[in-house]
Amino acid sequence: MNLNKKPSRIFYGWWIVAAMVILSTYMGGVVFFGFTAFIGPIEASFPAWSRFVTTSSVSLRGMESGLLAPFAGKLVDKYGPRRLIFIGSIIVALGLVMLSKIDSLWMFYLSFAVLSLGMSACTLTVPMSAVANWFHKKLGIASAFAIIGFGLSGVLVPVIERLINTYDWRNTFLILAVGVVAVITPLSLVFRHKPQPYGYLPDGEREPSDQLSSEAAKKPPVDKTWKVREVLQNGVFWRITVAYVCLMMLLSGVITNVMPYLESVGIERSTASFVTMSIALTTIGSRLGFGWLADRRERKTLVVAGFASMLIGFTLYLFVSDQAFWLIIPFIILYSVGHGGNSALRPPMVVSYFGRANFGTVMGLMMGFCSIGSVLGAPLAGLVWDTMGSYHLAWYVGMGIAVIGMISIWSLPKANAKSQF
Repeated sequence: MNLNKKPSRIFYGWWIVAAMVILSTYMGGVVFFGFTAFIGPIEASFPAWSRFVTTSSVSLRGMESGLLAPFAGKLVDKYGPRRLIFIGSIIVALGLVMLSKIDSLWMFYLSFAVLSLGMSACTLTVPMSAVANWFHKKLGIASAFAIIGFGLSGVLVPVIERLINTYDWRNTFLILAVGVVAVITPLSLVFRHKPQPYGYLPDGEREPSDQLSSEAAKKPPVDKTWKVREVLQNGVFWRITVAYVCLMMLLSGVITNVMPYLESVGIERSTASFVTMSIALTTIGSRLGFGWLADRRERKTLVVAGFASMLIGFTLYLFVSDQAFWLIIPFIILYSVGHGGNSALRPPMVVSYFGRANFGTVMGLMMGFCSIGSVLGAPLAGLVWDTMGSYHLAWYVGMGIAVIGMISIWSLPKANAKSQF
């Protein structure tokens, strides 16, 4: 390490954050928020497919990503994020090309399996491991900025809707695949695993003086090295995981079905796509706000507040209609606080209780179990629609799930102050 190296004007960690913003914007818009725009057109092309069948593809995406997340976490701890993001982006593009060619249900599911394989290698766990290594004191706000792309991705929903109307849904998948190769694949080169080999310290700090280095050497290391077995035997891990399973179930159920639900209560499709975009964009403020607070306040209290906000939001969502469309505004605000804020707090929560030494491994394990929520949320809401012709029961269940998430996080012990901030 060059001790006399003059630090650059912009700390390289922020370039990684910027790359993560672009990555999450595109991937979130194409695969997460954007898929709601494809449901209607795909069902029109395959009238024998029920809402449960089409939304179950999202479950397959979540299940596949969940199965692979622990392996992705281990691999990123060992090899770093650059190779995984590069390979993952190519696989995502392949999955989108396959979706453009589907002519049967089995091919539809296989395409989503390939898509989710690529997503597990280049979203959230893998790039966020780099962010956690490059930022310590500023991890909360850095994490929040890193994932605001999932909020910005909402702007792609009307774009995707326009592409579908202009070129049809099959050609839209091909266009999106070209975008992945053109944007995400070269972006993978920006990611670097840890700052020290490149002559940096976390948060962009300068090399400490000899005196400070001597004093620091006398202190025991903050981070414990966790083995997989130890993590799985830890009650704190399971309480955080249960809460985030609940969060993923709510996110999957709402976002995948938002356009079909609003259309079912008399809202025009173009307006429904605008609402989807608004939900995503509104999460940006909560991601940044909760990220800033995460470096200054107790993180578990913030997560509880996020679930409480979602609970109130669901109460309003039940009464949205073409006659009471104004209710969508407070719903968007309240739901987005929990959606964006709690999503931003997941990496800091992991660091608070498990440190950074095995961040990728712990985060990967957690994401693996959290996929249960992604698997169940969207198709269960779709099944409610198929069975009852209404989504209302699904939103009542969502309220109960939010309460479970609140209780699970509230039961956590106080985090280690050194890891917390």
